[in-house]
Amino acid sequence: MYCDDGVDECRCAKSPVILMEAHPKEEKLKGAAFVANEAFVDEANRLRIAVMPGSDARTYHIAVEPIKAGCGRPAGPATILLFRPRVIMRLLAALLTSVLAFSQAPARPSESNDLAVWREFSTLVRKGNFPPDRLKPLVPGMENDLLTFLAIFREADAASWERVPEVVRNGPAINFIIPFGDESRPFNFILVEDGGRWFFRHLEQVMIRLDKTPAPPTSEFPDTSEERKAWARDEVYWSQVVFWHTALVPKIGKPAFLDLLRDGSGYAVGAQTWVPFVPPARAFVLYLCWDLARLHGMNTRGRCVVLESLDDRAAAVRLRDHPFFRLYKDATHIRPKIAFADYREIFETIWVDRARATGWTLAIDYLSPDGLEILFRFTRSGGSVPAAQR
Repeated sequence: MYCDDGVDECRCAKSPVILMEAHPKEEKLKGAAFVANEAFVDEANRLRIAVMPGSDARTYHIAVEPIKAGCGRPAGPATILLFRPRVIMRLLAALLTSVLAFSQAPARPSESNDLAVWREFSTLVRKGNFPPDRLKPLVPGMENDLLTFLAIFREADAASWERVPEVVRNGPAINFIIPFGDESRPFNFILVEDGGRWFFRHLEQVMIRLDKTPAPPTSEFPDTSEERKAWARDEVYWSQVVFWHTALVPKIGKPAFLDLLRDGSGYAVGAQTWVPFVPPARAFVLYLCWDLARLHGMNTRGRCVVLESLDDRAAAVRLRDHPFFRLYKDATHIRPKIAFADYREIFETIWVDRARATGWTLAIDYLSPDGLEILFRFTRSGGSVPAAQR
């Protein structure tokens, strides 16, 4: 027991202390000399410091305890640390500063308070007509997008809303992580407190738990799923393309901008050098299937890339839930910047040029108007895709 009632009558056996072992028998702390079996109060920092004999004749224990004004009870929570003798005095000053800050730090809102915020928020969502004055979007101007998303979640089953979310607070921001349907892809509803009120700030599905990174030095960083990493790569890339479209089209015109995106020659070289085991035309079709399914991770979500037919004259590839079109549907920052027709033209320009570079003519059939189901039909002279494959 490091907490010795005999050291000071104001101290109870359950008082929180910080324990250190030091050497030699006499040192100076903030200008005050102390020896074993004595205790003193550091009035400036409101700390009680007791010195007790150590495990042998060459060491002693120092018990440091934050206290309230007057005699009172200790002000801080229990903390126990054990230091090696040779480093104790180097660390002591920093340690006392930490004790003082810890004992005076304001209490953070409890998890129960955070869950009360969640219940209030979820009740408003489920009732409909979420109040616009409770919005404070991360990206200014996205108020209507946030309201659209909340209207969709209003239709979620009651059992999902009644689950207790994981709560992760980061200063004034509160993250409420909860799945709706797919357990492997939870949503993060981000709220922020300001002026004693909470506001809905953002909705996200890509979450990287880097708050769990080990202390440095480390080369271990928490990961996320292959699907989410693929989505993140596409979101970053296509967001940049849309930014270029917004910035450059007014200056150089749309034809010149689209010319910048035509990378067919380079894509053809990649297909022929990475897949040198089949004729170039076939290599291109197989390479694009691998590129979309593996490199861009589309098949981490199921059979999203399906090679339906392939010979020297014709080929068919069915694409479902392509990230390019999924982004336009789900990412709130893209739609306000570009019309869907212009966005789709970017996609068509790139893939038609890639097909042309290896001698294919590409027709794109949109099996759903939002582009989430597509059929690529490739033909070369004298061949076509049978109607049954369409």
